[in-house]
Amino acid sequence: QLLVACVLMSRVSSWATKHDAISAFFARYPTPTAALAATPDDALAILRPLGLFPNRFRSVVEVSTAVLSDVRPLDVGMEAGKNKIH
Repeated sequence: QLLVACVLMSRVSSWATKHDAISAFFARYPTPTAALAATPDDALAILRPLGLFPNRFRSVVEVSTAVLSDVRPLDVGMEAGKNKIH
């Protein structure tokens, strides 16, 4: 949840907007498996106040997939052009 919360909070300044949208998202999708089962339309209804929807949803899917399927360490290094989370 921490990684997904970081993806969702990026570039959003309003604490209330972040809190409300992220709380609603985790209430509906509490696990990576649940997040992967989300339809874009359902997720959009929750995440719309955060903006940048296609990129945020794609990042949630990528992080969830990595957590569930990747046996390598999740490298979130900041090298330019590498390991980008959308």
